[in-house]
Amino acid sequence: MNNKPNTQLPSRWLSAICALAVAGSTGVSLAQDFVISNFDTEDGVTNSISGWKLNGGRPTTLVWSPTVDSDNSPSSGSMYVTVNWNPTNGNNYQESQLSRGHEYDWPYLSLASYANFEFDIKVDVANSVLATNLDGIPVSYVEAEPIIQQWDWTPLGSTSIPNSSGWLHIVRPLGGATTMANPILSLHWGWLQIPAGDISYWIDNIKLVTPPQPPPAIVIKPSTGGLQVLASQTSGSNPEYNRQMIYTKNASSWVGYASPSAPVEYAITITDYPGAATYSNFLTQVFFIPNSSMQYGQGDGAVDWNTTNNLVLVVSDNSDGTANASLAYKTNTPNSNPTATLGTLGAASVLGKWSVVFSNNTDVTIVAPNGASTNMVIPSDVASIFADPLTTYIGILPNKVPNVGQKATYSNIKISGTGAPVDDSFTTLDSLTWGIIGDATGIIPTPADTAWQLNWKAPAIGATLQQSSSIEDTNSWSDSVPLGATVPVTTYGQKFSYIPASALPATNQCYFRLVK
Repeated sequence: MNNKPNTQLPSRWLSAICALAVAGSTGVSLAQDFVISNFDTEDGVTNSISGWKLNGGRPTTLVWSPTVDSDNSPSSGSMYVTVNWNPTNGNNYQESQLSRGHEYDWPYLSLASYANFEFDIKVDVANSVLATNLDGIPVSYVEAEPIIQQWDWTPLGSTSIPNSSGWLHIVRPLGGATTMANPILSLHWGWLQIPAGDISYWIDNIKLVTPPQPPPAIVIKPSTGGLQVLASQTSGSNPEYNRQMIYTKNASSWVGYASPSAPVEYAITITDYPGAATYSNFLTQVFFIPNSSMQYGQGDGAVDWNTTNNLVLVVSDNSDGTANASLAYKTNTPNSNPTATLGTLGAASVLGKWSVVFSNNTDVTIVAPNGASTNMVIPSDVASIFADPLTTYIGILPNKVPNVGQKATYSNIKISGTGAPVDDSFTTLDSLTWGIIGDATGIIPTPADTAWQLNWKAPAIGATLQQSSSIEDTNSWSDSVPLGATVPVTTYGQKFSYIPASALPATNQCYFRLVK
């Protein structure tokens, strides 16, 4: 059985993939840990807000140690703390209390997403004295305890620092603390005897850690190669009007180039679109805008509205699955949509190749995927406005709130006959040819032979996508990216990876999972 067609896989394989895609994720964290201090730079100690200070207790010095890091990172360090204990106090309680330089702003830092307070600590044995128990036996380098400061203080429990020279990773549950104004580290001893001298510590990676969470489910669906343009922007009061487009960086006008024997064509091949029954009126748009008409330059996110002159092709799907296209323009009218409609054309489907063809400066034809066409004439004085330098924009507009988060796939965009022709199938996005308006994370080039799209909830920190041809063989799992899957991209709260047919095994089944 051939398992690598470009479009559909046998239903038996599809079922196998889907069954694992839902259940095949293990041990992945969805929420993100909150790093209080990792001491990458001296600021982690000395900064008056984010650094650390003595909050009370025994005389203590705090300095940055750039060469000692709990993860052995050459680009990070730790906080070096030296506490001078007073043995004349006997075995009474003593402490050195360290706190962040400035508390978090009211209403303080919410702890709702976190389970533990964690940090690493290591004793500088060569420059420290051991505490002894009441029998005089060396037992530890006293105790460390994190405390959550809010209106009340919430001690999280002490950990004895053992008689050893290695790093100790301390994990303390947050208990009933719900907010944090300031983290406190208490180094203390009680009912121990300490000889005269100091104890020095390296402290690193102070953070709030999220609890283990249910693994994200992988969603899998058939896909095609090309440029996937996702309506990933949710900002603003009307996210349905956020444009998501690419634009030509080189001049792309038809004026002065098109002739009956050498027409200029702008063609878009649509291979995937949101389901019309649920997401109708999702728009593909093409703007033809003279650079001199732009109020804010090529990268303006609402360039079509703000510009004074614009010729616009709009392709829209209808709820019954049909589609229609229209061509309209505006001149000398900023802050508006085009109102001068040149013509419209209907089609049985939005999928396929849509073309705008100029046979001279003024005569233009729209061609639908089924070959149907309609001819229009642009007034000559209007056409002259659209001479080079002109920028062509191509992309989507959600047009309705439910359409936000949906996407279109363009397997090819071709501009022929101009001074800077383009023929692009988008295995990558050439930054010398194309610019982006909107959210760049939602502009996703995919391999030409893409067969499947996998997505799961972000951030899924530390998750690796793996695949196997056998769910029974636990040793058969391999990382998917080295086999040809695309590196997962994060957009719209999801991670997306695309699986080309060439990355699939030569069997009749394939399974995917996330591992950490």
